[in-house]
Amino acid sequence: MAHRRAELGLSRQEVAERAGMATGYVAYLEEHQPQLTRWALTRLAAALRTTPGALLGVGADLPPGSGREGVPAPVLYWLGAEECMELVAPGGIGRIAFCTEGASGPAVLPVTYTVVDGNIVFRTAPEGTIAEHSEGYVSFEVDQLDGVMSEGWSVLIRGRARPA
Repeated sequence: MAHRRAELGLSRQEVAERAGMATGYVAYLEEHQPQLTRWALTRLAAALRTTPGALLGVGADLPPGSGREGVPAPVLYWLGAEECMELVAPGGIGRIAFCTEGASGPAVLPVTYTVVDGNIVFRTAPEGTIAEHSEGYVSFEVDQLDGVMSEGWSVLIRGRARPA
């Protein structure tokens, strides 16, 4: 519970107000392992924007996106080109995908990238796999996912790559 509260940047008092509980009770719950009533557990989960199961550690050992988080299915919608570029603009880690001669499917490799004048830019070894296939059509994907809240975004960019 304390971990999730910290992730959200909330104080104990803020959680208590959201859950309709006393601040001292929230502090007690964080410092001890009491037997919570279903009512208290449900209210705390709502205040922390998660599920009762997540607070209890259910599925903590499962991979993200396994469908066992117990939250409603996400609502999917298309992002406009401007919104996509705003999400990608800070740079970070993305994945480049390209086809190689004789392969049964595309190669997908992670890269650390930045955006310069609206172009995705990254470095690679001159003799590396990416450099060998750097000229041609590629796909580039960046995402940010929160499996607990079933929220996130994914941007897929397709275009022609060229060495700089």
